[in-house]
Formats: sequence, C-alpha cells, structure tokens
Amino acid sequence: MRAVLRERGFRLIYLGMAVSLLGDASLLLIPAILAKKLTGSDGAAGLTLFFFTLPLCLSPLFGHVIDRVDRRRFLIAACLLSAAALTPLTAVSGEDTLWLLYPVSAAMGCSYAAVSGALSGLLKSVLPEELLAEANGALQTTRQGLRLVGPLLGVAVYTSSGIGAVVLLDAGTFVVAAAAFAALPKPSPVPAAPRGRWREEFSAGARHLAADPFLRRAAGAFCLMFTLAGATESLIFAVIDHGLGRAPEFTALTSTAMGVGAIIGGLCGATVITHRGELFAIGTGIALYGAAVLLWTVPAEPAVLGAMTMAGAGLTLAGVARMTLVQRRSPGHLVGRVSTAFEAMAGAAQLLSLVAGAALVSLVDYRVLLAVVGLTICCAAAHALRGRTPAVRSRPKRFRYAVSRGATTEASGQTGDVNAKTRYASRRTYLVPADLSELAGPISGVVELPIHLDWSEQRVYDLSDDSHVGLMYERVIREASHLDDLRAYLNHETLVRLWPHLYLPVQARNVWETRFRDLVRAA
Repeated sequence: MRAVLRERGFRLIYLGMAVSLLGDASLLLIPAILAKKLTGSDGAAGLTLFFFTLPLCLSPLFGHVIDRVDRRRFLIAACLLSAAALTPLTAVSGEDTLWLLYPVSAAMGCSYAAVSGALSGLLKSVLPEELLAEANGALQTTRQGLRLVGPLLGVAVYTSSGIGAVVLLDAGTFVVAAAAFAALPKPSPVPAAPRGRWREEFSAGARHLAADPFLRRAAGAFCLMFTLAGATESLIFAVIDHGLGRAPEFTALTSTAMGVGAIIGGLCGATVITHRGELFAIGTGIALYGAAVLLWTVPAEPAVLGAMTMAGAGLTLAGVARMTLVQRRSPGHLVGRVSTAFEAMAGAAQLLSLVAGAALVSLVDYRVLLAVVGLTICCAAAHALRGRTPAVRSRPKRFRYAVSRGATTEASGQTGDVNAKTRYASRRTYLVPADLSELAGPISGVVELPIHLDWSEQRVYDLSDDSHVGLMYERVIREASHLDDLRAYLNHETLVRLWPHLYLPVQARNVWETRFRDLVRAA
C-alpha cells in the first residue's frame, strides 16, 4: 500500500473516498433497521436492499456518460447530488412515511453505481497498471473495514440524536469527498474510439465483457453467486432473530465482524492477485463467502460472527480482483461502460434473489434457504477457479519442450505428425517472423483490426493504453494468417516490453520464445 500512497493523485482520491465511505457505512443499515422496527417484518427490511440494488440494473446508463465526460467532474457532481438525495430520510417517522425509505435507498444505489464506475476509470487514468491491484485493495479495505466503526457510529448517533443527525453526517462526508476530487489535477483526456450508433455505444461495455474470455468467466461467476446470494440480505435478519434471539441492532456487530474480515481480505488482495491472478482471487473469495453462508446455520453467536468475518474477507478479495481485472482488460475509453455493465449483470441477478429472499424467508425454514444459497455460491467459486489469469507481475513459464511436431511456421518450416489426442491450441499453426526487426507496426493512435484477426464487434484499439495494446497483440499473434499481419500490427519494442503480460496459448508462447531469446529475457 505504501507504493500507491506515494502517488499524490491517489492520496486525494483515497481521502475523498475514505471520508465518504465512513458516512455511507454509518447510514448503510439505518433504512433496514427503521423498516424492521416500524413493521416488524424481515421482508420489509430486505426490500430496502432491493431498492438499493435496483439502480445497478440501469448502471450502463451511467457508464455511457462516464466514458464521455471528465470523470473528475462527474465524481464531484455525483457526490453533491448524493448529499441532497439523502434529505427525505429525515421525514421518516412512522408507517405512513415508511415509503420514503425506498426512494432514498434507490438514490443510494444510484450513487454507488455512478461513483464506482467513474472511480474505476479515474484510477486507470492516474495510476500505472502495476499499482491498480494495490489501489483497489486499499479502497476496498477501507470500504469494508469501516464496518468496524461505521455501523456502530450510525446506530449510536441514531439512538442518541435521531435519523436527522445520521443524514447530516453522511451528507457532510459527501461534500468533503467532492472537495477532495476538486483538488485533483485534471487528467489527460482518454483518446476516444470512433463512435457508432447509440445502441452500439450503449452496449459496448457488455460486448467487451462477452468477447474477453477472462472477463466473461468472472462475470459468470459473480452472476451465479448473486442469483441466490441476494437472499442473504433478508436471511441475516432471520438468523439474528430466530437463530440467535437478538434484536435487529445486532446487525451492527455482524457488520463489524465483516469489517474485520474485509481488512484481512483487502490487505491480502494485491498479493494474491500479483502471485496467482485475478480469477484465482475471485474464485477463492467467493468460496470463502459460500462457506460462511453455510456456517450461518449454526445457532451460536461465535459461529455467526466468525462466519461474517470469513464472508467479509471473501467478498473483499473477490471485489478487489474484479475491479483490477476490469481495469486491466478494458481499454481506457471503455472502462466505465465495462465496469457498469459488470455491475448491471451482477445487480440484476442480485435483484431477483433479493425479491425471492424477501418472499421466501417467511415461508421456508431459513436454514434450508441458507444451505441452498451456500452450495450455489460454492458452485460459482468452482466456475471462477476453472479459469486462470496470469499474475500481474509474474513471469511466464519456461516451456522446455520443443515446438510440437505438428506445428508449421513460415519462419521455421518445421513439420511432422501430430498426436491426435493433443488439444487444438497445441497443434494449430502460429506464425513467427524471421527477425523481430520486421515488426514495425504503429506505436500511437487508434487501430482497427480487420475482421479476419478480430471478429468481435469492438475491433478498435487505443495504442496509448497498454491493456488495450495487450489485447490487440494477443489476438494478432493467435489469429495471424500471414506474416504481413504480424508486420502490420506488431511493434518490436512494444512486443518485448509487453511480452511477460500477454495471455497466449502455451504453444504460441513456446514458438516465439524458441526463436527469439530476447522474449525469454524479457519474461
């Protein structure tokens, strides 16, 4: 964390977010607690989380705006509007004004979606790629770690001074965050890709998620997890009420336990990602969360609080990895839309499970529901762990065996028989130039690959963005059908610099490293 805190821009971002997150953590449980106290219904409490999640389904709207405006100014405006949107909460005094909890919860959800998407893009524009995991870990540790004091502070202020004081506290933190963002230097503008029709622009983030295999697997794991995990927002009240026999205010202690775990998960996040890759971190985090949900069935306070600690660690680890993966695998002009598309997909799944959980918690034994939810989450973890992204700074493996006898390259001319049982990726042909100096492709501007190299709808690459360049180089190396493809789009110096971070089939990497020792030394 020390390395990223040396960056002045990140220090200002961290200050603004830390203060704002303290206010958010203080207010987070208040709508649910008010709903439970005014109605006595676990479902009514869970519905506040439903309305908070509802705007996440519309988050691509925010993403489209985020990628078209100055993200710093967008964050300033979002913080100020969020402060104003909290004020109706002060009017909630009985069942006749209970309905106000739900639009305010929806406004809080809008604020979360807008700020998260813009923050992801802003971090990518002000930090080098190797610091992204550390920055995300610091922010997520702070976000979740404030559960140690935020909910307790919110409940204490609410109990002693009423709902108005809690609203004033959160609104004030939004104003401080806006001031911190205003102090940021204006970042360099992100080169824009050629614009298409509005439908294509609006869906560009979702299309990029579908086209990238690593993002697609991560999105699938999160969607599967949230298909049932949203029910836990209502089930936790049943655990506290029926399992432990405690009042709704006990949620402040469970949230604090999650904060302890979140600190652990956030501090470990960057290290796990650096050494094992984002998908491993996502799978491990989701697995911890699934195990924690299963432990909620144990009717003992130590077991529940321990499980909440495990859940906090797992969710934070998975969250840090998800944010880092989106930033690394998305071009600068798309990162806002990719981030919000990810949120929308996961949010839609969570929304359905929130509704189901609120309805089922009064009809089915909560322990049965917890068992089903926990096992489903574990299946989501297994899906993520089946795919692996290389570590952020890891060196690629040295492949000691020679080029497959069935491979043929125009450069080497090696031919032979192929074992029929070998995988397609190992026996297909990868082209290699005779010398790296032949690779004199562009190093600046925006490049659109021909359809025979990239048949996705998003074939435009910004060469000022290393994550974008990496994606382009991977596709050119995998799909090149003639040496002219390599010469036209790859650049010698850029290839050597990015080689350790490219995601390539084993055989493709082996072919290139066998011929060019410069690449082995770079790795």
